[in-house]
This record gives sequence, structure tokens and C-alpha cells, in this order.
Amino acid sequence: MESNKKINLKCEITGFDDATNDIIVTYRNEKLKIKLNNEFKTSFRIVKDIFNSNVNKSVSQNVPIALINVELNKNELTFNKELQSYFVLDPSILINVTDLTKFDYYERSIFNRKFSNFLPNKYTLIGNIVHEVFEDIITDISLDKSKYFDKLRKKLDETIHKNIIYFAILNLNIEKITQGIKNHLNALYLYIKKNKNFYFNKKVFSEHYIVDTDFGMKGKIDSVIMSKEKLIAVELKTGKTWKKHAKTGHSYQVQAYSLLLANKYKQKEVVPPLIIYSGDYKKYDFKSPQSIKLGLKVDLNYETISNVINLRNRLVADEIFYNFDYEHKRFSMCDKCFHLQECVCINNSKIKPNFELNPLLIDHYNSLNHNQKLFFNNYNKFLNVESLSVKRNFSNYFKISSEEKIKSGKRIEVIEIVKKYKNSIKVKCINNSEIRENDMCLVSDIYGPVKGNVAQGFIKKVRNDSIELNFSKPLTFLPKWIDTMRSDSIFDVNYVSLFNFFKDSNLSYLRNTISGNDNIEPNEEIMFDFQSSNFELNAIQKKAVMLSLGIKKLLLIQGPPGTGKTSIIAMIVRELNKIGKKIIISSFTHRALDEMIDKIYELDSDLKVFRITNSGFKLKSNPMNEETEKTNTERLEETKKIIDDFPILASTSYSWSSGKYDSLLGKDGYDVAIIDEASQMIMPNSFGVLRLAKSHILVGDHHQQPPILTSNDSRLLNKTLFQELFDNQNVPDSVKVMLNTQHRMNPVLGNFISKQFYDGKLLNNTKISFKKLYDEKQTPSTISKICYPKDVITIVDTQNSNDNLDSKSFEEDGEIILDLFEFLIRKGVNPKTIGIIAPYRAQVALIRRKLDLSIENKSLKIDSRDLVDTVDRFQGDERDVIIFSTCVSDKNNSSFLGDKRKINVALSRAKKKLIIVGDWNAAVKYDVFKSLDKYVKDSNESKLIRI
Repeated sequence: MESNKKINLKCEITGFDDATNDIIVTYRNEKLKIKLNNEFKTSFRIVKDIFNSNVNKSVSQNVPIALINVELNKNELTFNKELQSYFVLDPSILINVTDLTKFDYYERSIFNRKFSNFLPNKYTLIGNIVHEVFEDIITDISLDKSKYFDKLRKKLDETIHKNIIYFAILNLNIEKITQGIKNHLNALYLYIKKNKNFYFNKKVFSEHYIVDTDFGMKGKIDSVIMSKEKLIAVELKTGKTWKKHAKTGHSYQVQAYSLLLANKYKQKEVVPPLIIYSGDYKKYDFKSPQSIKLGLKVDLNYETISNVINLRNRLVADEIFYNFDYEHKRFSMCDKCFHLQECVCINNSKIKPNFELNPLLIDHYNSLNHNQKLFFNNYNKFLNVESLSVKRNFSNYFKISSEEKIKSGKRIEVIEIVKKYKNSIKVKCINNSEIRENDMCLVSDIYGPVKGNVAQGFIKKVRNDSIELNFSKPLTFLPKWIDTMRSDSIFDVNYVSLFNFFKDSNLSYLRNTISGNDNIEPNEEIMFDFQSSNFELNAIQKKAVMLSLGIKKLLLIQGPPGTGKTSIIAMIVRELNKIGKKIIISSFTHRALDEMIDKIYELDSDLKVFRITNSGFKLKSNPMNEETEKTNTERLEETKKIIDDFPILASTSYSWSSGKYDSLLGKDGYDVAIIDEASQMIMPNSFGVLRLAKSHILVGDHHQQPPILTSNDSRLLNKTLFQELFDNQNVPDSVKVMLNTQHRMNPVLGNFISKQFYDGKLLNNTKISFKKLYDEKQTPSTISKICYPKDVITIVDTQNSNDNLDSKSFEEDGEIILDLFEFLIRKGVNPKTIGIIAPYRAQVALIRRKLDLSIENKSLKIDSRDLVDTVDRFQGDERDVIIFSTCVSDKNNSSFLGDKRKINVALSRAKKKLIIVGDWNAAVKYDVFKSLDKYVKDSNESKLIRI
């Protein structure tokens, strides 16, 4: 390598030179030594501890690092203050900058932070509202005074409205809190107004989202004030200063933001950042605006930036590398003690009562027995593997090319803005993405989300040629890219749920059952008026409802394809409500939750099921407190009344697991928690819901869609709580029931599904007759033979042999599927009754593109996105005709075709006809298709056609 050169590089630590305390790395097959300066001695100790730790051997063999602005001299990499040299541990982990505030607390709080929820409180609520209005204060202060204040008053009212549910949960006096908020806002206005440097000849960007894959950090800066030559980061804190100084953690935060801004805007000088403490308003007289001094400048230099990176590296170590060994001595140590290695305060029983400390969860962990710790540590390890995979996938997405982003289905290129409103836009685009309504996304200019302007938004409406988006504030740049971004941190709520499993009293019977120490109490069958159902119940369906009415602790309901599990859930909810039970319902996806709510209203429109959203309760399709003529006080009283009536409450599993809504359930909690899609949830995700109620009904099917995981190494998570309990031979028969009659599929297909996946126990509803897709005698053409209505299952063997074909994108198969679709349409089949399933996004996108042209030419009123999708998206759906593209050849293996649960879902979506398209010789290597091959050849109503 060339010497005497300032370089940036990413490499892995392979060892240490104990004689010189140098780090040894391998880069491009060369061994290099790193000579750190004093500023990074802390990071040196961290990485050496990681490298030498036995823990590291269960994570990875080497430790990834990034070196920025280092000097290369022969085989040595030297750190230099003048060069601004930095050492970054595993930059693929994007640490949220706000996490740097954690270093205001002692070391043992690491465990508390990871395994407990941050619950809503008065101060965070006030802070959130002040922050939202502050955006308008600082960006619009140059407006006409009358318009300016009208806008601020309206924004305050809207923001309080959005947070009414939290006022109710916390039982706050809205007038008193509002007045306190106004004091913050008045002080901020007066302070900003007198300091013209904030706005005179400046650009002000509020809620400035920033991602940095070099330094491994991301965040949202309250405000960035920019001139032609300079910029400054401004952070608002609604608390008070500490002895007229900025709090340490807050300083770390704005210093980190300044580092990221300097890396993004290299052509500008980043000046020392500013922290504004609006909580200091009580110190000042509003009648003397000149006296109001809310802002504090924070030091910004090489030493402070290096310290921030050291802290960031330590967070990575805490989150990733130290997250297995909770017996480590560091969990009894304290950051704040400079003279004692062990914290006397938190370890001395005599001194401890004199301090107001949060309960230390590490103490509860230490009280677990050996087997409990073994279960906890083992499961925690696999959670960590998956969490790490999610975070790295999130970070790596920003590094791939735009073409790869589009190909992945996560990016859309904007052609032009069609309509622009205050806080929303509609754009024209070519949409072959997987973006869905309500998805969170990043909208950026031509330079993309890392280097360019970026705003966070939410997808409102999705079409093939257009997208509508909502924002929290007006968009100030010309959008070029829309990237869907699932949160990289939402998965981590599972850590909290795992810990709750060991300490929540509502889950004690599950702990005993899983450990084999006890058994579950049998349920009783209690009669009900089944004549009042809007559909005829069979014997097993009646039994499921009766067992739910006589539930003691647990009921497991297995719902194979087409057995009406959602209708049974609706019946159970109604009957439990009749006998006065307090019920919460949940599911893994928003779609399944909506379907449950719709079924409940189909059965009994008088039932009130309130869906919890971030802005309050939603009753059916009408959000509560939406009427503009109501005051916030009236809205609050209405919300409190809903809570006091203990209604049926609905939310997703992640929402319940977050802990934000625990207070809605009262001190005693609810009586029954019902989870749909329980077989798609990893265990902790189920625990997060079940802890909230005394009895639990889990509905799912462990022979269908498994949990969706990103890492192949997180295998333990694949076994769900539903499967664990349903397969447990010691669980009484009255605790589990399988709905055994399917009402969807033609018996020809139903029999195969039953035999292949349910040991022949899934019966067909013999009272259902299946009309033909269309009336026509068989004609000689190949396409008519494939679609022949009397053949329930048709296999189309395409025998792909083109070496140039992408193994996951088969052009010829796509053409055949297009021909089949157009033929069925010509025969009068409603396009909305046709579904096309492909294993991979690339094939989905290819087929959609082909169908879009056909749909446009025929002026069909349907979106190809509703016709074609992956199996994950088709879970819970059904169509008269399903066309399944196998996407397999002799030259590639398919993990998808080997997953029996996913194949069960794909095949069982069809009601009248199933058509499978692909290289059949390659497909029959997999067990399910080998069985299907024999079944089709033995059937008079199925056919294999080679083309």
C-alpha cells in the first residue's frame, strides 16, 4: 500500500501486539498495525476486551472497525490530531444519537434500559408537544405577526389533539398542562426573536434527519441553521440547565450531530452547537425579553468529538458484543465513581434505601434459577443475532446503488409532483415496489438520503403510477427518491417482553408449563346461543366457542386454511363480551387486525371495538375526537369515558408490547387477551400481549406462515409459543382445538392439503358447491388446456434451460402467466378473483410489469399490486384462481420451496383452480411437490402439461 497518505478504510481486527499495545488488522490481505493516540485509548480497551472475551466467539471471529483520516506509513496506521483521525467500532450499526444521553447514568442501568419499556410520563408529553410547535416558531418567525401567532395557536391545538390519549392515560389536567406548555413557547419565541442570528439571512431546517454510515450514527436534529459559509446544530431541551451548564448527555448529543453535519456538508464550517433549555423560563421575566437567555454553547473540537465516538463505540459494545454475559463484573460498576470500582450505593443494603433509584432488573435476573437463566440467555442470544441482522440490513441499504434499491422493491423514483398540499404531496412514478400504505419512508432529493436533503414521511395511498405521502411539516425540496424504511429498533421491544416472561404474574403458568414443572388447568365447555350466529357453526367451531367461555388460563385454536378462524374469533369476542369479560385483541399485522374488527362488526354492529392509534382511539372507520368543533377538554373527557367503560381494545402485538398503553387496562388488567396470527409471532412478541390479561386465547396454525426473520442464524426464534404449546403432549385436550373443516378449497385441492399438511384430519365442507370458472368445452390450444375449468390443479412444466436467466426472475414463466391471465379475462373471469404468487420480489416485479401493460390496454379497473405478490402478503387471502410461479431451475436451489409452511399458504389460497408454473423437474426435488406430482398423476381432475 502507498505510504504517507491520509486514508479511510474498513477492516477487521485480527489481534493485538502485547509488547506495543498496537491493534493488528487485515486489509486487502495485508497485516497492518494501528497506533492509536490518547483520545482513543478508551476504544482500545473496549475492542481488546471484546476480542479477548469468550462472548465474542459466539458472535463473530473478528471485530469490524472503520478508520477515518488516518496516516499510512509502510505497514503502520497512525492516528493524528491534526488529521482529525477517528476510530469507529462496527460502523454498520447505526447508533441513534439520542442514545448518547444515556451516559448521564450509571453502568448498571444498561440492563434496565434494554429490558424495560420507556413509559409515557408528563414530562415527555410536554416535551413532545413543545418540540412540535418549536418547529414553527423557529422556521416561521419572519412571517406577519398576526398570521404567525394564528399559525402557532392552531399548531398547538392540533398537537394537543394528537396526544389526547396520553393526557387521558396519565390523568392530566389539560388546562394546567397547556398553560405550562405556553410558558415554554412564549419563552422560546422571545429568545428566538431577540437573537436575529437564528433567522436573518439564514436557512432554517427543522427536524433534520441525518444518516451517516461512516461514523455509524443516525438521528433527527431539532434545527439546523445554515448560512452560505457556516451551519450550526440547535437542540431544544424542555428541562432545566444543571447549575447553569448544559447536561453532559445533552452535550454529547449535539456534539455528535455536529460531527455528522460536518461529514455531510463538507464545504461548510460547522460552528459549536447550541442547546436551548426552555425549562429555564421560570428564571426570567417575560416583560423583559432581553434578559431571557435560554441557549448554551457547547465545546466542539477534536477532543470532544473523539470522546463522543468513544461513547458511541461503547454503545455498540453494549448492544452487540456484551449482550450475552450478564454475570460480567461491569454490571456492578458505576460510571460516576472515580475512586471506587464497585458502586457502593447500589450494592450496599444499608446505604441503598437512602437513594431514590429505579428498581434494578439485574437484581431480578440474579434471582432466577439456573434453568431460567439458561433459557433467558439462550433466547436472548438469538434475539441479539436477529436484532443485529435487522440493524445491519438497515445500514447496508444506504450503501447499495440506486438500481439495487429499486430492484429490492424498497425504492421508487419520483418523476414529478402532481399535487402539493400543506403537509402532503402526490407524485407521479413507475411503481414496481413493495411499498404499502402506512409504511414509514424517507423522501430525498436527487442526492439521496445520506448526502442530500431528506424528510421522514408516511405513505398515504399507493398506485402503479402514483404515490401520496403525508409529512409532519411542508416539504422544502424537490423529491427524487422514496425509500421505504422499517424501523431498525422496533424489534428490540422483544428484549423487554422476554424479561417480562420471567417476572409477570400473568405468565407464571406459562413459565411452569414450558419448563415442565406444572401443567395447564383444563378448560370447561359452557353452552351459548349458537343460533344467533350469522353463519352455521359446525361441531368443532361450537366447541371452540364453548371452551373460550369456560377458559381457565389458556386456549389454543388451530385454524388451517379456510376453516373460518377469523369468524370464530368474532363469535368468541361477542360471547365473552356478553358475560362481562374485558377483552383485548391483537395480531402481528395491521391487515389481520382490520379483518378481525370487520368480522366482529359483521356479526354484531352494536359491539364497540376501539382500535388504539398514536393519536387516540379509532371506532370502526371513524377516529374519535375528530370533530373540529370540539375543544380539547371535551375530547379528553370523551376519551376518559371510553377508558372507564373498559371497551374491547385492539392493537398490534408490537404496540401492546411497547408498554405505552398499559395504563389503559387499569390496575387489574383485562380478563382475556386474544391473539390472531399467533403462529407468526416469535415467543417474546406473544408474551408482550399476554402479560396484559389473566386468560389467553391464541389462534394460529403452525403449519402455515412462520415468523419472518432476517437472519438464518436466529433459528431458535422460528419455534413460536403457539407451536411450543400445541405440540406439548402434557397440555390437556381441552386447552387445544383444531378447526377441522375447510370451506374454501375445491375438495380436489382440499384433500391434497389435508393429506400433505394435516395428516388427513382436515375435512371438506360437503355442503358447498363450486361453480365452474367459465362454461366451455375443452379446446385444442395449450392455454385452454391449462385453464380448463374441470381440472382443479394444473401443473405447467416450463422446463427453463436458459443459462442467462436470473435464478429468481424467470422471463419465460412471466410471459406464460401473462397469457394465462389474459385468457381467463377473455373468458369472463373477474380479474379481482385471480391471484398470482411468486416466491421472490424480483419475479413479482417482473410479472407486475407485464400485467400493467395488459391492464392498461384493456382499461381494467384493477391494480397489479392487488393481483401479484409474495406469499407473505397473501397470508389470509383467497382467490378463485391462484397461479403460483415456482422460480426454480436445475441450476439453483430454493429455500422457499423447501419451506412446507410457506408452500401450504401458497397452494391453499385457491378456491376453484390452482395453476403452478415452473420447471417441474427441478420442483419435484422438494418433498411437497414430489407428493403433488404423484397426486396429480393419480387424479382425474388434475393435469400436468409440458410446454
